Amino acid sequence: MRRAHTHERCQGVDHLKKELARVEALGGEGLMLRRPGSQYEAGRSSSLLKVKSFRDAEAKILEHLPGTGRHKGRLGALLAQMPDGTEFSVGNRLLRQGA
Repeated sequence: MRRAHTHERCQGVDHLKKELARVEALGGEGLMLRRPGSQYEAGRSSSLLKVKSFRDAEAKILEHLPGTGRHKGRLGALLAQMPDGTEFSVGNRLLRQGA
């Protein structure tokens, strides 16, 4: 059964942080804040703000991956590896996990 997500007016920074933590703990990516009274706009909108936590980490660069398709012969991606063995290409989709 589908149902509409409830909307709630933000009561301040502490409220925002608490709700963001709750949504992320449930597997959500973040929150979307809309300017009160604004109308829906298709596409990007100055009345809508995406709020999410940003995390960074160190990764080891393993190799340069050449461009493919229309980028053949051009700079491709960098293959990187996290300390847990997860490998990914910077600027591209996840390639493989584990070592």
